[in-house]
Amino acid sequence: MQVTLSIITAAYNAGMVIDRAVRSLMLQLVEDVEWIIVDDGATDGSAAMLDELAAAHAQIHVIHTENRGAGAARNTGIRAAQGEWIAFLDADDYFTDTAIADIAALVGSSDAQDTDIFYLPKIVTDMEGRAPHVVQPESLIRNGLPDLEFWSSLYRNSYLRQADVRFPEHREQDVETAFRLLAFNRTTRIRTRHDPAFLVHRDNPDSNVHTWNPERLLRVKSTVYADLIGELADAPANVRKKIVSTLYTSIDQYLIAVIRRHIHPSKNQLQTVTRIGWHSLGRQCTAKTWAKKMLFMLLVVVTSFRASTAR
Repeated sequence: MQVTLSIITAAYNAGMVIDRAVRSLMLQLVEDVEWIIVDDGATDGSAAMLDELAAAHAQIHVIHTENRGAGAARNTGIRAAQGEWIAFLDADDYFTDTAIADIAALVGSSDAQDTDIFYLPKIVTDMEGRAPHVVQPESLIRNGLPDLEFWSSLYRNSYLRQADVRFPEHREQDVETAFRLLAFNRTTRIRTRHDPAFLVHRDNPDSNVHTWNPERLLRVKSTVYADLIGELADAPANVRKKIVSTLYTSIDQYLIAVIRRHIHPSKNQLQTVTRIGWHSLGRQCTAKTWAKKMLFMLLVVVTSFRASTAR
């Protein structure tokens, strides 16, 4: 039978949180739906638990990989997916009780015939499922980047493959905004709907979103957005401007963080660097201006280093 929907979950040491996702899907997995769980080199014993789950349910497939990060795990799931449509489910989130039926109705409707992405709402709760509320997608996506995260949407599998839409693969940091930019700027066949909200996002205080290292995030984000400039060279001008602006801002903030942590410059030097760096926050910057800023920051580093070694 043709698989209609592939659900992809990247799981790393998810033994303590994935049970809610499992319970939400067990009664909904019908014959034309598959759930691909990519074990990203877990060390908490959850790999064996996932294997037992797959052995008991034909629609569940577990792929074991070395620890390469959430982006690489999701890309592994995309390559393995057999479904016409793809949905993403983080290990600490879950689907609504009617999610599969709601998705089946949507992708089986006439709206799906000329659609590559359904941009949909999400439900947000705490880890105990309290105070759920629906967050709707914006009607007009600005600068090519939707407000809601990648997992609130449905993606046509053939589109992701043909357009080579993938997650950046950095083990130490997930930068999923790059996936959204690629996905939403390599097609115009995007349909925003205000129902159904099929995914419940649990605000997990221990997730990557809340525990990342700011300096590491800025370093990886700078690398990812530098790559996006080439990958979306044909995107509209406002989208390219958004990418370049984010790149400059990330580099600014990263260098400031490095200087603060490693060099320990004087108070006046740090205030000056901070003022220059934050002055361009969210703004386009010319190459000439950027070169001047980089030269100044280099001088600050050298001056501070000489001062520290002279003491």
